[in-house]
Amino acid sequence: MNKAALVLATEDITGHGITATTEAVDAMLRVLVHTLASGEKVSVTGLGSLEPVIRDERQARNPQTGEPITVPERIEIKWRPADRLLDYANDRIPLPKAAGDVDLKAQPVVPEQVPA
Repeated sequence: MNKAALVLATEDITGHGITATTEAVDAMLRVLVHTLASGEKVSVTGLGSLEPVIRDERQARNPQTGEPITVPERIEIKWRPADRLLDYANDRIPLPKAAGDVDLKAQPVVPEQVPA
C-alpha cells in the first residue's frame, strides 16, 4: 500500500473527503518524522513503536579496494510491532473483511480462539 491507497482507504472509513483525509494523513506523517528526527519514540497502540537508536561509529572495509574506512555515527529507526498486529498477521485473531472493523485494543488471545 502506498500513500495514495492509504488516503483512499482512510477516506472510505472516515467519510471526511479526500482533501481533508489527505491533509490529516500528511499532518500525521509530518508529526511522526519530526518526533523521530528529534530523538523521541513514537508508540501507537495496536500497531507498534518506532524508536530512534544511535549506531556508533565503526570501522569497515571498502568492498572494492579492501581498504579500511570509518562509518560515522548515525541514527537508525528501530521498529517493534505491537502484539495485536502480530496476532492479526499470524492468524491468531481472524482478520475482519473491512479495515474499519480492525480492533487495535490490546486484548489477550484466548487459546480457544486460535485457529486449528
